[in-house]
Amino acid sequence: MVITNTAGDAGRERDAVRDFSARRVDGVILVPAGADQAHLAEELPTSPPVVTVARPPTKFEADCVLVDDFGGAYAATSRLLAAGHRRIGFLGNPPSVYTGSERYRGYSAALHEAGIDPDDALVKRGREDLASAEAAAAELLALPEPPTALFCTDNHNTQGAYWALRHHGAGATLAGFDGFDLADVLSVPVLVVDHDPDEIGRRAAQLLGERLARQGAGALPPRRFVVRTTIIAHGEDRGPDRDVS
Repeated sequence: MVITNTAGDAGRERDAVRDFSARRVDGVILVPAGADQAHLAEELPTSPPVVTVARPPTKFEADCVLVDDFGGAYAATSRLLAAGHRRIGFLGNPPSVYTGSERYRGYSAALHEAGIDPDDALVKRGREDLASAEAAAAELLALPEPPTALFCTDNHNTQGAYWALRHHGAGATLAGFDGFDLADVLSVPVLVVDHDPDEIGRRAAQLLGERLARQGAGALPPRRFVVRTTIIAHGEDRGPDRDVS
């Protein structure tokens, strides 16, 4: 087994795939660094099986394992709406990131279903670390009519939003993808969109193994497996009119 970390850099990904090709690997499981993986066809001319994880393949045919990004975001936002929240802020990854795009789509769909048009003033996209997420959340909390809840696309954005709430003495419900340590002891209600990361790895390995076993036995069409999400509620959310003193 050969493992490398591209740190989300497309150039490092291309170098890694080129190295895999030189090693004549039997198959590749890849978390794509960008939205376009056409270079895989160039760097892997012998076409070993490829499985992409977290993002679907683009300009390249391969099996993939995804998380239900849309469904998880839709479910969390719907829970916030059911609790009475109407001004729900959004902190997310850049629009070019598949997971962030799908999670924004789920957030927007839940708002539309409730008869609410997404307010651009409540949306901050492109935040990928704690500091930028905290700064973005602080901007939202400083609005004349601040959001009563924040939906965050990953745990960095959720934790950054929490620090903004603490530093500004504000009260709001948090909801976001991915669990994180101490989520259950924070001083504000938190909804976590959870999923099993081990299941992602198991399914990716299973799809790759099946491809390897079928080599020479006829082609299979590209397959997609979606890992389900669940909502875990930490703390009681009394809605936007609760006492947060």
